[in-house]
Amino acid sequence: MSAFILGTDHIDYLVSAAVGAGIGGHGLYWDGERVEWHNAHRVGAALLRENIASVSFRYAPHDGGLPGPVPNPVPEDYGYQPFLRVETAQVLKAIDCYEYQSCEHPGWNESEARRFCDVLRRRSSTTMPGYDGALWEVSRPELLKRSLLTHRQCA
Repeated sequence: MSAFILGTDHIDYLVSAAVGAGIGGHGLYWDGERVEWHNAHRVGAALLRENIASVSFRYAPHDGGLPGPVPNPVPEDYGYQPFLRVETAQVLKAIDCYEYQSCEHPGWNESEARRFCDVLRRRSSTTMPGYDGALWEVSRPELLKRSLLTHRQCA
């Protein structure tokens, strides 16, 4: 699959997850500032800029623009439109897609966007159903005991 410019809905979804990343009382930061409603548009524009830099590095722009929505979104025109609800599995998949579309240029590994994705992924994974009740340290006896309990509850 080839890289493409993401639509603003995708960017909005990631930023909405970050704004809600007070997940467990922790914030998510961009360039030293906590991501909140008042600066969400700046974070989204920066994410979009990183995505465009990646696709531009991979493909030379031509008259029709770069692969993705037509016309391609412009970071300076980006206006954050929040999603009021985000789901953990979709956030994780959206991060994977964003990284795939945005990792093509040499500056990616040291970018703020990559750090954003790493932190958002870690924070989001802790909200998965079953996370709180999962074992911190895995042992076969403890897993077996839990498995038997679950099996009995289903029977």
